[in-house]
Amino acid sequence: MLVGVPKEIKDNEYRVGLVPSTVRELTLKGHRVLIEKDAGLGAGLADDAYTAAGAVHAAYGQLEAARSDLEHALRTRQNLSGISPWHTFEPTLWLARVLLASGDRAGAAGLADQARKVVTDLPDGADAQRARLAELDLRIAGPMRVLPLAVPLSEREVVVLRLLRGSLSLREIGLELYVSPNTIKTHTQAIYRKLGVSTRHDAVEQGRQAGIL
Repeated sequence: MLVGVPKEIKDNEYRVGLVPSTVRELTLKGHRVLIEKDAGLGAGLADDAYTAAGAVHAAYGQLEAARSDLEHALRTRQNLSGISPWHTFEPTLWLARVLLASGDRAGAAGLADQARKVVTDLPDGADAQRARLAELDLRIAGPMRVLPLAVPLSEREVVVLRLLRGSLSLREIGLELYVSPNTIKTHTQAIYRKLGVSTRHDAVEQGRQAGIL
């Protein structure tokens, strides 16, 4: 069943058709719930609460419905000005997980990169978000692959190589993965050695040719 929750348009009307807990119950039972933007503001329920409830679609394997809802949520937030980056980070991360579960590893990696840019704009208290993103990077990298290399990259080295594609310094990559700059330096040296390169740019290019990226 498809259930819609519109925004109240009457003055001084503070009700909402469904609260997030009810949305969650409906989605758990297999129903799809569409929430109009700001439907819950009058009742003090921001769109983020419904985004969290809608994520149940993904948790229960309803990937098509989850993707549709999260893409809509992400478009809505990207079109709004003056909102916190947090509002974009959440649907981006969830959508990346959905794409990965659907087999779209490249699409998930692209969204992970978008989420990474958002995290850099978040305040110092964003450690939990960085940890979740690092966990997603590990899942996107997947298990260690059989590569056309004399010595394959480890799972952690694949994650570091992915981060080397961006503009983050080794220190910033360490912050992303909760390890020291020296540890990242050691991983980077191992990556260079295994790929037979001596620069960051060449490592990324060789990683693409080897099918790692």
